[in-house]
Amino acid sequence: MNSPTPGTCRFCGCNGDSCNLPSGDKCMWLGPSRTVCTNPACMSAHFAEVARKKAEIRKLTRRPNSAQIHELIRRKKRGKKGRAA
Repeated sequence: MNSPTPGTCRFCGCNGDSCNLPSGDKCMWLGPSRTVCTNPACMSAHFAEVARKKAEIRKLTRRPNSAQIHELIRRKKRGKKGRAA
């Protein structure tokens, strides 16, 4: 995967001068990286991408809830009892 080029929007490909907003104004850059312009469609795509990445991180770092922990403890105890008998 190629890294985004500063000065070129990674969604619409504009260079900041070639993109016109619905108001007729020229777009600007969303952040200092200069890889996302302020076109509403580009900003929407950017924030959707950020939300997806955050959801993936939450999913990977989710801890088991108390019911899952208690079930694991019960299974472990059952396993020990079975071996001792």
